[in-house]
Amino acid sequence: MTVCIWCLRENSTKAIEHIIPDALGCPEEFVLTAGVVCEKCNNRLGQVDQAVIADIEISAFQAGVPRKNRKQPGIYSYGNLNGGVFENEKFLVLNMDANPVTTPRGTLVAPFRGRERDVRGDFSTHGTEATLSFSTDIGRSKKFRRGLVKIGFEALAYYLGPSVARQSQFDSVRSFVLHGRGERPLMLTHASDGDYKNQAWPPFKRGVDYAATFRLAMMEILIDLSPDASLFPLFREFAEQNMNSSEYTFLPANA
Repeated sequence: MTVCIWCLRENSTKAIEHIIPDALGCPEEFVLTAGVVCEKCNNRLGQVDQAVIADIEISAFQAGVPRKNRKQPGIYSYGNLNGGVFENEKFLVLNMDANPVTTPRGTLVAPFRGRERDVRGDFSTHGTEATLSFSTDIGRSKKFRRGLVKIGFEALAYYLGPSVARQSQFDSVRSFVLHGRGERPLMLTHASDGDYKNQAWPPFKRGVDYAATFRLAMMEILIDLSPDASLFPLFREFAEQNMNSSEYTFLPANA
């Protein structure tokens, strides 16, 4: 029997938890094993994993990252945008028409209707060449932020051991990730190399408080895991004194 780092209940499951969602390319060794996360919490937290996948999947698709269970790369979470692989070639369909259109694989893509997960694009032509441009937002959803904190907390358990992660000082982290209670500010910076890469580093410690740092796709992310997010003002001060304002951002936007 072991004790789950999320619900703090004993369980006998042998479930493996991918710390970074498998659909985004979790490093093979970056997992929690032997019931450190019980099967019930593993399934329950799938919704926050999915929120992270939804905001990162375009970058993962462009990098050719297979989806879960080694399925082909794809884009599935946008209303009028779809991507996939057909006859060993990647395709991208952005529908700004008034009617549904069909992808090379036969999937219907809805028209643009201004929904939350719709993408507005622009087309331009230059002789025989056409250019498609569009942009998407990252981090608007609270579930996305909960998903990032989940990654940071599980990274702490990976590096320091589950007994540390079970300590009561992380109860507010558990409450935020499991139930969405409260808020937990994050700092994001853009990786200097621009490559798609997932990795993590051992947690930062100041006194009895911890912060997690990891890279997801092209972003490096700093998560304050202290009980009352008391480390965050230090991160903000460091960023404002040592970085250009275009090099970092905070989530939520009013953090």
